[in-house]
Amino acid sequence: MQRRSSHLKKVKFLSSLFFICVAIFYLAHERFSLSRQDTQDNIVTVLSVSDGDTVMAILDKRKEKVRLIGIDAPELGQKPWGAEAKQHLETLLASSGWKVKLEFDIERRDKYGRILA
Repeated sequence: MQRRSSHLKKVKFLSSLFFICVAIFYLAHERFSLSRQDTQDNIVTVLSVSDGDTVMAILDKRKEKVRLIGIDAPELGQKPWGAEAKQHLETLLASSGWKVKLEFDIERRDKYGRILA
């Protein structure tokens, strides 16, 4: 019985140690990746709004179409909602001085060649 109790204590200790190591690794990784992202400003100037989820911006001294990830707006042909979505995005951008910070996903471009951000 004593031997079993001793073995159980070792297993609990090693399990706790393992989870502590994983937590430390995770927190260190998150801190490193966040600090790395903060040094890459990715603040761009938006030139125009194409529709409710696509803008024209200057990236690396070039005009690029940027498809805004996470926004699913009606197309301009879907009246009246398409025009209203475009107007709403223009209003949001005007309030920011037409400057935005881009955050990229795994895929950098879509099948139409637009930047995904």
